Amino acid sequence: MTPAHTLLCTVGTSLFFPNLSGLAREAEGQLSPAGNPRAALAAAYQASDWLRVAEILTGFDPAERLLGAEINSVHDLLLHGYAVPDADLVFLHSATADGRAIAAVFTRYFACRGHRATGVEIEGLQDADPRAFRTRGLRNLAKAVGRAVRERGAATAINATGGYKAQIAVAVLIGQAVGVPVYYKHERFSEIIAFPPMPVALDFGVWMRWSGLFWALDRQELSTWAEAGQDWDERLEPLVERVEIDGATYLELSPVGQIFHETFAGRFRSARDQVLPPPVPAARKTKPHLTDHGWGNARGPILHLLERIIAESPYVVGCATHYWNPSLGAVRCFRLRGGEIEGVWSDGTWTVKFRVDTSAQTEGQVEACAADLNGRLEGWR
Repeated sequence: MTPAHTLLCTVGTSLFFPNLSGLAREAEGQLSPAGNPRAALAAAYQASDWLRVAEILTGFDPAERLLGAEINSVHDLLLHGYAVPDADLVFLHSATADGRAIAAVFTRYFACRGHRATGVEIEGLQDADPRAFRTRGLRNLAKAVGRAVRERGAATAINATGGYKAQIAVAVLIGQAVGVPVYYKHERFSEIIAFPPMPVALDFGVWMRWSGLFWALDRQELSTWAEAGQDWDERLEPLVERVEIDGATYLELSPVGQIFHETFAGRFRSARDQVLPPPVPAARKTKPHLTDHGWGNARGPILHLLERIIAESPYVVGCATHYWNPSLGAVRCFRLRGGEIEGVWSDGTWTVKFRVDTSAQTEGQVEACAADLNGRLEGWR
């Protein structure tokens, strides 16, 4: 076992409820907190002085249950060598006042103990709106964990001890999917439970074939059922959810779908040189071809876009438009159509569709080109 250099920690509210709130009730009637750490802690909690709360907590045994599940579990992980002694700590907390306050306590507490500690607020992760929690909150948690793992590398582990049960479940699932260890410490267990990476593989091919849809939904560009395409793959069902807006059915990623996308977007970045076709010599690249439409003020931006796609994508030979609508918006993506790649671009008021010719010789290479183009899409705005 290689000790983690970064611990990503889910955050709950056990430190406040019932621990410090109960301590505050216990301390009622104390004449003075002087010389009484528990009374001083209760007073700091009642005053919402979170930095003072953190500093007082450093005087307690970190294994004491009063300090809450997160501090107890991090202490155990460090003590038993699951993480290096000075590991970076990232606290993934809810978008609530209590979540922000508890994260402030944890970051200060562990900074006092020599760690680099930061808090990351997860938008939508709250208990006031169950639907927002289930969709945006859990999706954003999956996104935050996936991106943190990509940024910080393989020496990362997840401490999934704190937080809502669904939050813990998502952390366990994404950790297993992206290949980093996940740890959990139940208050009644003397040992830490380790969840190893999954020994089975998810279907990379599904992600590549539908990369345009996944990237669009990741950007929170709602895609209508019609825009998703008529050759719907039933394997996508657990990865998306449908929402009705003004009589139209739209798609959004489910929490599992977000995990699926984060997993394969990261895997594709690592493997794309192995799956993309060979680059096209400059002499073989062609100029963009625009059909004979009245493009108006859009001709310049469209021509510039196609020139960039050709110049900046080594495997692209050329692009040719085949559809133009001056008064229709659409979801931007690159998708597979009849064995070819079709680009869809829109500024929200007009839409252009174009064929992308590449050096791909196999179906897998065509899918890889589409996936790579979707990953580059944001850079061409």
